Amino acid sequence: MLYELLAASGCFSIVTARHVVDADALFLGDGRPSTSGFAALRRLASLGLSNRDVEAVRVGPDTPEEYGFLLDRRHAGFTLTAGNAHVFRRLCEAIRSRDPERRLLLLKNPWDFGHADRIRRLIPGARFVFIHRNPLHVLSSTLRFIANWGTHPNAYLALLSDRYRSFAQSEFPLRAARWLCAHARGPLLNAILGYDAMQTRGYLRSRATLGPDAAIDVRYEDLCADANGTIGAILHGMGVSSAPINYAAMIGPSASRPAPEALARRARILRAFGKYAAAVGYDLQELLEAASRRDDPREAAP
Repeated sequence: MLYELLAASGCFSIVTARHVVDADALFLGDGRPSTSGFAALRRLASLGLSNRDVEAVRVGPDTPEEYGFLLDRRHAGFTLTAGNAHVFRRLCEAIRSRDPERRLLLLKNPWDFGHADRIRRLIPGARFVFIHRNPLHVLSSTLRFIANWGTHPNAYLALLSDRYRSFAQSEFPLRAARWLCAHARGPLLNAILGYDAMQTRGYLRSRATLGPDAAIDVRYEDLCADANGTIGAILHGMGVSSAPINYAAMIGPSASRPAPEALARRARILRAFGKYAAAVGYDLQELLEAASRRDDPREAAP
C-alpha cells in the first residue's frame, strides 16, 4: 500500500507488473517496441482479476511490484546480493531509460527488509523507507497469503513468477502444500515466525549503520490514520514534491483479525519481536494482551 501511495505522487519511476512480465525484453534493452505488456493486460482482463485476492491492491500492467520478481525472472534469486548486483543495475538502468522524466527510482522488495546494510554497500547512494506493522498482524497476514496462494493457485502471481507457476501446475508439491495449509498451520506459522524474526534482526542491525539522512521509518497504523501527512513527510524527507493528492481516499479496508495460530504463540512472538517492536514504537506486550482480550469470547459484549 505504501508503494502504491508513493507511486501515485508522480515523483518516481517504479517497478510495475508490466516490467516483470516483460523482464527479458527489459533486460536486453534492444530498442524494439515490446508488446508483452499489452499481452499481459489482455491476459489479466481475460482472467477477470481486480485485486490480489487477499489485499486491496488493484491488479493490472501498471500495478507496483517487487524488484525481487524481476531478479528472479533473470534467475538471480529474490534478494539483492553482490553476485547479482550487475543484473540489478542493468534492470534499474532499463527502467529509468523508459521514463522520459528520468525520475528517482523507487523500489520495493519485502525479501530485502533485513538487508539494508548490504544494499547500502552495493549501492552507496541508496536511501530507505521502512514500513512497520504490529508483528502479530504481519504474521497473521503472511499466514493468510501462504494459505490462500498455496491451496488456490493465483493466476496473477503465476504471471509474475515462473517459480510459482511451476508450483501451481505441479501435482505432488501442490497436494503437499494443500495438506500443510489444512492440517499443519501451526508448524507453518512457526516457519514464518522464524523467518520474520530473522528479518527484523537484520533491520535492527542495518538501522544502526544508517545515518539520519539515509532512512525514514513509517508505521502502518500511522499511515492509515493520516495518509496525507505521512506521505507528505516522506516526500519532504526525500526532497521531492508533488501536486496535492488526497492519499487518504486511496486507503482501502484491511483485515486485521489475528490468526488463532498467532494468538496461541504470544509468548514466543514477544520473545522474538520484543526488541524490534520497542525500537519502532510498539508496546508489543500490551498489543498482544489487547488482541487476546478481543479474541476471548468471554470478553465479548453481550
